Amino acid sequence: MVGAGLIGLEKVESLLRCGALIRVVAPHAVARVQELSAHGQIIWLAREYEPADALGCDLVIAATNDREVNQAVFEEARNQHILCNTAD
Repeated sequence: MVGAGLIGLEKVESLLRCGALIRVVAPHAVARVQELSAHGQIIWLAREYEPADALGCDLVIAATNDREVNQAVFEEARNQHILCNTAD
């Protein structure tokens, strides 16, 4: 997951209900994402997205409020043949 705002949180909570292992990359996160990270339910990397973040993932979700970042995430996932969902 790239992005940890309200839309990202909705996706994180849905994926948690399915038993997914989730890594969130975002410099800032809503309180609930921080709480999930503090309790070990997700991994939150409090930094900007880097192309290598997609390595080893089965699914990448771009849920930032920045279309350019979402596009970069999508393109990197496509280059690595990883399924990607963008929230924009």
